[in-house]
Amino acid sequence: MSHWGVAALVRACAGPFVPEPESPAGAYEECNDFYDKEQLREWMAELEKPRHTGTKAHREFVAYIARRVEDQCHTNEAESESRSTGCRIEALPQRFELWEIDEDGLRLEVAGQDIDVAGYLPYSGLTNKDGVTAQLYYEGRWRLWSRFQEEKHKNKIVVIRLRPWSLRKILLPITERSYPRWLRWRMGRYRRTISLDAQVPKLRRAHEAGVKGLIVILDMDEDLARNQYVPFRRGPGKVPGLYVTKSHRKLLKKAARDGEHATLVLPGEKKPDTKTDHLVVTLPATDASVPDDSREVILINTHTDGPNFLEENGVVALWALLGHFAKITERHRDLVFLFATGHFAHDVGSTDDFVRRRQDIIGRTRAAVTIEHLGAKAWRSDKPEPALFFLTNNSKKLNEEARRFASKLDRVFLIKPGLLKFGEGAHLEREEIPTLGYLTNPGHLLSSAPDGHLPMLDSNRMCEELKMFRCLIDTLMQPEF
Repeated sequence: MSHWGVAALVRACAGPFVPEPESPAGAYEECNDFYDKEQLREWMAELEKPRHTGTKAHREFVAYIARRVEDQCHTNEAESESRSTGCRIEALPQRFELWEIDEDGLRLEVAGQDIDVAGYLPYSGLTNKDGVTAQLYYEGRWRLWSRFQEEKHKNKIVVIRLRPWSLRKILLPITERSYPRWLRWRMGRYRRTISLDAQVPKLRRAHEAGVKGLIVILDMDEDLARNQYVPFRRGPGKVPGLYVTKSHRKLLKKAARDGEHATLVLPGEKKPDTKTDHLVVTLPATDASVPDDSREVILINTHTDGPNFLEENGVVALWALLGHFAKITERHRDLVFLFATGHFAHDVGSTDDFVRRRQDIIGRTRAAVTIEHLGAKAWRSDKPEPALFFLTNNSKKLNEEARRFASKLDRVFLIKPGLLKFGEGAHLEREEIPTLGYLTNPGHLLSSAPDGHLPMLDSNRMCEELKMFRCLIDTLMQPEF
């Protein structure tokens, strides 16, 4: 178990049991669909190809978001019988060094035999078209306490094996309750690929030990092992790394035992000073008598970068919510929608960068809701992937609302207050802003596919999630909250 898992367990076990809240009759049922499933699928089709931070595909997508939001604002102004919505769009640029990988050039040759490459370690290290050639060393299962050692690994291409952790022992103690109640006891081992992000070794230590390259065997479903983009917040490094599936384990182990050499090719290009933008959209309160710098804010945030439709579809949720609230003629607070970049890059800020740069908004923020990874099916299943709904440590009243609305969804883990430690909402919670975070972690969350995993979309589930967020945010916009 990682250090953050241990810390989570310690804090969680100290928390009190919270009784089941009562839901006012009809409160949820009054909120009807505001976008149909076909509209959601049409929007989701825009998210098929990977959009890693700062790449051409990502920049084009951010520009598309800006155009769509601007059209929404103008359309709502034209339809409104009251004054202009005053919708404002602002780009917050950042610059960083982008590594663009030539994925068609990925290659691994062992003892003269080509090995199928499942993927690469982002920002691990680059090679030229000839790659690096060195003797193989089979290290085997890599654990948290494993270390690269110069006497064993210097001038070698090291082979390690990783398997996604079972997160059951972490999730159970930090869960306040689940919906339905039996879900927490029937979750199985809850083995998720997101845990690979914590397991991949730090390549700085590999470089210091003289390692020439790294081959990582992913001990998991072979289809799921392909094109995993992990670790997604590390780098840059100087040791190129490739992923292979478990079917090559015996071959690699034997080749290393026989003293064979391997050639590893991870070609790419470094692009310094690459620009990537946050988009900040403000839908102001309708009471013009209150000065702009005095109005309270409800902040809704997500991120725009990722490898598939699931990672980025918080954008679709924000589009839907923006379109809905722009039509409302009486808004008691400013609504700020943050479409953040930087979730999938090593030295670019995400929501944390927005927090640093826009303290004028952060200082007025009454509450925040972070929306990520909606409409997810579990891997190789038609059932919804269980969602994690993180309560806040900063508002009992907001938690009461979260419990009320979460109870209307199926397959949800309500996570105890004070444990919002990852995802885009963590940065806001650290600012002592009452923040609710919502996300799912299916096995395909961090992998790309030709269809963007779009067949794994559960549009019924996503519509239910959108209804919940609409009702929740409507509650937060009321002056009595």
